Amino acid sequence: MHVGTPIEVALNGFQGAPARVVASSAGEDDAYVLLDINATGCRSLYGVNCHRRAGVWEEGNTANGPGWSQRSLDSPLGTLAFWGETLVNADRALIALNRDTVEVPVNEGVFLATWWSVPDGVFGFPFLAAVRVEGEWRESASQL
Repeated sequence: MHVGTPIEVALNGFQGAPARVVASSAGEDDAYVLLDINATGCRSLYGVNCHRRAGVWEEGNTANGPGWSQRSLDSPLGTLAFWGETLVNADRALIALNRDTVEVPVNEGVFLATWWSVPDGVFGFPFLAAVRVEGEWRESASQL
């Protein structure tokens, strides 16, 4: 049990080990923290779901890849987290999911988009549609 922030909860599992936050996102009672857990300079991304119950933030499922994670055993809903690496000089990313798009920040070439309280698989899977570099959107993998 931990009362602190989602970031503190996510880092708690890496005491004494190299881990730093590269992105995070929070909903009402859910949060997702994306860590880089490799100190050698070769990035290794690791995602941590956090949930607030009775005012206390707790660690949920963790993964070394993006995807959907069930919020709790008694709920069919969960968090869809989509993240990855792109151009290090990009400042924004456009993520597409079905007919919707969301714009998210890029930090050190890493982006994170999250959807809260969604059922598994109903919405398909998101993809990186474009990134913004020096004010200009680049709209396909071939332009990256």
